[in-house]
Amino acid sequence: MFTMLDLAAAKSAIAAKRGDNQLYTPQKSELSFDLSQMSPLDRGTSVELMIVDRMNRFGIDATHMGGCTCSSDISLFVGGKIVRGECKSSLLGPTSGVYYFQGVKPECFDILFFGFVSPTDGVVVKTTSSRDIVKWVEQYNPKRKKDGYDIYFRGDMTNNKIPTIEWDPSGEGVVRV
Repeated sequence: MFTMLDLAAAKSAIAAKRGDNQLYTPQKSELSFDLSQMSPLDRGTSVELMIVDRMNRFGIDATHMGGCTCSSDISLFVGGKIVRGECKSSLLGPTSGVYYFQGVKPECFDILFFGFVSPTDGVVVKTTSSRDIVKWVEQYNPKRKKDGYDIYFRGDMTNNKIPTIEWDPSGEGVVRV
């Protein structure tokens, strides 16, 4: 008789009466809301799998490798060469208003995919190269933790020290997964 959407609408009405302003809600983006309810590991793996699937659908030979220690998350075959891809995903911080990506190790990838889980736009994917991350490290000397560097992006998904390109595997405009 009732569905999960009915329950979500009821929860939203209750939150509105209390004055809660939830950042992630099914009404804004069902995809983002579901991802926000997952553990960081499950969310990251889901974003990796969605990126691989989208690449394969657009004719890019990609394989999900999963990540452990210093292996990349994705193996790409591009231009006759293997390209190591690393994926990082982040939710927008409800109080900080920033996206926080953890454990970036530039020696472990050729291309880095940032998966911004936007409260309203689903997953926005931007890329940068390991060279650009190394330049950022050399220029700004951020502290490296045991599991790699932490990188922050503003709420508008920009970082004026690290160049990124919004991902578009089709070549037909911006693609949001």
